[in-house]
Amino acid sequence: MSAVNYQVTPQSTSVVPGQTVAQSIEPSGGFYTLSSVITPINPSTHTVQASFFTIAGSSGVDSFMPTTGLGVRTYEDISILPESVIKVTFNDTATNEVTLKVSLLPSFVIPANATNPFQIILDIDGDAQEIQQTIPTPDGNPGVFRLSIDLSNSVPNAKVFCVIPPSIGAFNLQNTSAWNIGAEITQADFTKSTALFVPNSQTTEQSPILGPGAVVQASQPTSCAWFWIVPDSGYTVSKYNFSISSTSQGTQFDPGPAISLPFSGNTTLSSSSANSSVNLNYNPGSIIQAETNLIGDLQPGSYSFVGFNNNSVTLTPPAIPPSTVTSPVTVNYNDLVQGTTVSSYSSFAQILLVDTISFSDSYPANFIPTSSQLSTLQSAQAPEGYATSDWTNNAVLVILNGFHNYVPGANSPDLDIQISGSAMLADNNQSEEFNFSIQDLST
Repeated sequence: MSAVNYQVTPQSTSVVPGQTVAQSIEPSGGFYTLSSVITPINPSTHTVQASFFTIAGSSGVDSFMPTTGLGVRTYEDISILPESVIKVTFNDTATNEVTLKVSLLPSFVIPANATNPFQIILDIDGDAQEIQQTIPTPDGNPGVFRLSIDLSNSVPNAKVFCVIPPSIGAFNLQNTSAWNIGAEITQADFTKSTALFVPNSQTTEQSPILGPGAVVQASQPTSCAWFWIVPDSGYTVSKYNFSISSTSQGTQFDPGPAISLPFSGNTTLSSSSANSSVNLNYNPGSIIQAETNLIGDLQPGSYSFVGFNNNSVTLTPPAIPPSTVTSPVTVNYNDLVQGTTVSSYSSFAQILLVDTISFSDSYPANFIPTSSQLSTLQSAQAPEGYATSDWTNNAVLVILNGFHNYVPGANSPDLDIQISGSAMLADNNQSEEFNFSIQDLST
């Protein structure tokens, strides 16, 4: 058997030998279903779709969109399925991954002598396919480029993940003038996360990343909230733990007199702003599960943020043959997006760090630090009167406000944004509000 270019990350569940599936597994939607994720081993060179895969080489029941080729392939022919399985589906997510769902027979008895782990073997045929780079990079045309968020501290005590909303992937696949967007793993320690942009059939050097004419609001599926910062196990994180360097063309916002702080406020997010359930196409889910469950489906609501302007972005253009040399340059993010903002995120700030615990769920959510308190938080400590446990269950969403207006142009350069700071060591202390009353005992 030759090597394949995809990998399957299976979902495991606990069962009891001698019991039926119905006795061992909680049903979901009336089915006893296990889900796995199929992704390319190298998403920068290969892609996966449901249509690329079959069970035992047999035709399934297909429901694919004629414009994109995306959709669902279903198998319910028990003659080609293991005796424990009644249904298998391959489902596209539009983010260069395929969800594999396996529905189990409720009456199937787990063998009393089952091995640990007890495996269900599927005969999957097919392979990831090589990405056809029809638009070359070095000749002046738009090409493949990468956008990276880099936690620059040597020990940030946190990880960053690219979690592109599935809706933006679907939007761009149907928009032939836009770039197709997916996530790409770059480092094993997840201190750097990368979004990969591949030009579509009608992408030109004048095309913005979402194509011309895209309507972008925080409540729309084309929102640009694509990265999460998640604390390591034993740590908590606040948006104020981090900062982004500014260029000489400007400084961070100052929301009040004599307080040199980034611009602070609250922003409205929709559930489309970030969704991690189906789009982590390099499968860090096991890492997240082992450390924290902080990344989940965002609920619509108001979330506090700290925003930065005139941020430094490193551009690394591709080498132009015959030269093999490329020279990184530092540019102003405001210039990169032509001063654009999405007002429902912020009218002023272009890069936002957002606490993903809502105002109603977190005691310090509406807390704006003094300059001294900010310095303490950026040293990965809780200021006086607070405890690091005040930020338990929080993660930080990175919003690139206005990025929809970025035009990569010819010889599209890679982009890198460095975020300094680190998460806070979790303590066992609590800072809580309390009430007391004074009673007159003289009568």
